[in-house]
Amino acid sequence: MKQMEKQQENVKNLLALLKENPDLEILPMIDYEVCAGDEYARCLGSWGKAKIDSFCVPEFDNERIYFKSNDEDRLAEKIYDRLETENPYSAPEVLSMMTEMALEEIKWEKVIVVNINTPDRY
Repeated sequence: MKQMEKQQENVKNLLALLKENPDLEILPMIDYEVCAGDEYARCLGSWGKAKIDSFCVPEFDNERIYFKSNDEDRLAEKIYDRLETENPYSAPEVLSMMTEMALEEIKWEKVIVVNINTPDRY
């Protein structure tokens, strides 16, 4: 599939998601390679796939975004490690239970995630 056709397909998919979910925020996720340097004010990107997902940015790790579809296990590990550091004498079963409780309190926000990728044709 040519780059232009791929772009058109991705944009059509995004427009369909917007039509079906007009109240959801759009969250563009830009591939790090798109803006790999800081010597330019703007960088060329291409429309990637769009999908519905949920995300969170927990207070204890506010420099990272977690997606429910991909990162829930990673977030659980991060919470467990943090609890283990704060409670070094707790049994693993207790830490696991505390981790589950912390995960239940996470506020996931449903959004339309749009990937912005490096262009294939240049």
